[in-house]
Amino acid sequence: MSGERGLDCRYVMGVTLFACLTLGGGTVRGLLVDSLLEAGIILAATYTIIRQRTSSGSALGLAGLVVLSSTGLLQVIPLPAVLFEGLRPGIYLPGLPEFAQYEAVSTISLSTDRTLPALGFALCAFYLFFALSKMPKGDLHGVIPFFLAGVGVNLAVVLLTYAGSGGAGNPGFLGFERGAGLFANDNHLSALLCASIPLIAYLGVCRRRPRFAIMAILLILLSLLAIGSRAGILTGVSVLLVSFLLLVWRTRTGGFVALGMIIVTTIYGYGAFARIEIDDIEAVLDRSDFALTTLRALRENWVLGTGYGSFDLVYPHYERLDDVYPMFVNHAHNDFLEIALEGGLIGMIGLAAYLVAVLLRLRSIGRAPLQLAAVLSVCVVLVHSAVDYPLRTMAMAAAFVFFNALFFSRPESEETTSPETGDRWAEPTAAATIRPVIQQSISEGTS
Repeated sequence: MSGERGLDCRYVMGVTLFACLTLGGGTVRGLLVDSLLEAGIILAATYTIIRQRTSSGSALGLAGLVVLSSTGLLQVIPLPAVLFEGLRPGIYLPGLPEFAQYEAVSTISLSTDRTLPALGFALCAFYLFFALSKMPKGDLHGVIPFFLAGVGVNLAVVLLTYAGSGGAGNPGFLGFERGAGLFANDNHLSALLCASIPLIAYLGVCRRRPRFAIMAILLILLSLLAIGSRAGILTGVSVLLVSFLLLVWRTRTGGFVALGMIIVTTIYGYGAFARIEIDDIEAVLDRSDFALTTLRALRENWVLGTGYGSFDLVYPHYERLDDVYPMFVNHAHNDFLEIALEGGLIGMIGLAAYLVAVLLRLRSIGRAPLQLAAVLSVCVVLVHSAVDYPLRTMAMAAAFVFFNALFFSRPESEETTSPETGDRWAEPTAAATIRPVIQQSISEGTS
């Protein structure tokens, strides 16, 4: 019965993740498809939690749910306005500040209509992580094929689109203008592809699927070239090198693999620069201006925050005349700064707590290959979040949750060996050491 229960959860969570990766590539606020995906996540996660009610979930996920729900609701609950005096600029106090006339009550959030949907989006992500953490190790690993299937669909759309029309930008059927693949933002898809490389390398090196890994990585590299994202191209090459060196370096073939990676990088780098040179380089927005403007806003709102989802309402007030761009700035292009501005001191503490948890977990996993691959994927998303807003996309948020679920899961207890050399990837457990002795004693006794 437990096997059937785990198999059910594997398919339910796998299909949900696949749907997020293929349908959740929009960046516009209030998309109908995102609302449907959130409802699907709630149903799938609830089903998994009920079916796996005897399993213990992640304490980190449960704590995140409790803290986020309580602090998020605190932002939308009416409080005495006198509490806000001195903690935020007068322009954001209710009433008429120039006449010292203030309303009796107010909310921390400057727009509850923005905060409630943003809070629901974040809670769905934590709820999905908690449900994944309750799944047994084998069933959680069984979700990986569904993740790769979602990535594969995006790869196919990218290659077919560029082969047929030579570019993207086709009208979307999901309620948003589609860019590369099934994503509205090309850089977000590039981040997803780069973050997938460590897991694919893990399957090729540690799970003896080299043909699949080679083919998948080649398709990813070709797709990154087709997309033309310079950051994606450089990140893809870097992640590829780090993944293989980390997983293969201790084997006998590590030197040959390193040499092969250098050759591939050289050829691929030449093609990347050639691809970039033939494109018309459009004037890009200076993201350092976004960061500096957000920091100016953060200096005056760091205690309470402005409320989740309210960034584009606050940003214009702190924008200097020289920093005004023709295009509307709807995000800080830095998820860390945006969370700090919207969440205030509590949001910054939450970010710091998560980063500390990642570092502590990294120290405890040892040489577990799947966890090492997963933390590389996590790092790719975190690095991309420092220069963009991938976590505001449902597809990237779901992928990031899945990477964290793999990373914080228990490492494999059995020793993992290299497919060619038999070198040990992990120290043998006590049971693995004692078992041969017991078997030898039994055989001697029977003889």
